[in-house]
Amino acid sequence: MGPLCVNAMIALTDYTADNGATLVVPGSHLWSKGRVPQAEDIHPAEIPAGSVAIFSGETIHAGGTSTSERIRRGLSVSYCAG
Repeated sequence: MGPLCVNAMIALTDYTADNGATLVVPGSHLWSKGRVPQAEDIHPAEIPAGSVAIFSGETIHAGGTSTSERIRRGLSVSYCAG
């Protein structure tokens, strides 16, 4: 069975590490249940405005922390099997 949920994150402004880009753990959708990511597994999804990041709902992800005055805006759309 394929993923039950797919997320599309549309960047309305640049997503950078310093303005809180979404953090993702690539490949985590394939991990066994209960595995905890280590710091080196976590990466900011840095993308320019107008880009889209697409990932499975089973991929570990979280909002990043902004250390910048620049605003990060985006649109998150989830496609979920009914």
